Amino acid sequence: MARNGFYVDDLITGTDNFDTALSLQQELIDMLRKGGFTMRKWASNHPALLEHLSPEDVERKLLLSFGNEDVIKALGLLWNPTTEKLIFCVPLNQDNVLTKRSVLRSIASIYDPLGLLSPVIIQCKILMKQLWQLKINWDDPLTTELKEHW
Repeated sequence: MARNGFYVDDLITGTDNFDTALSLQQELIDMLRKGGFTMRKWASNHPALLEHLSPEDVERKLLLSFGNEDVIKALGLLWNPTTEKLIFCVPLNQDNVLTKRSVLRSIASIYDPLGLLSPVIIQCKILMKQLWQLKINWDDPLTTELKEHW
């Protein structure tokens, strides 16, 4: 189950019930310990999954405040374990004028190794394709109609 949730040395996974999560957690700890690795930065929406872990293995350092929510950074996303919400922050366009160059810069800045934002990224790439088809120059301002898509 957790096999597909790894990205380099980070894991994001979940289960439908507490007992399965506890079993998965212990299996991961045991399996990685055999290879000489220690799982750290544990976070969970169920506090009981963290109670038996040593305090230094529980994620507390990256707890941030985002609006009125406490969130944890997780592979390019912000995660609120209490509400189980994933939050993605889009960097604001620093350019005064929206151009094909600034659209591409924004698309390229999206970090999504798990593919959770694929539906959004696809829409952005469709807009980029339209800009190419319309033969918009890199630094020409986008029309109001095109800006509405962005």
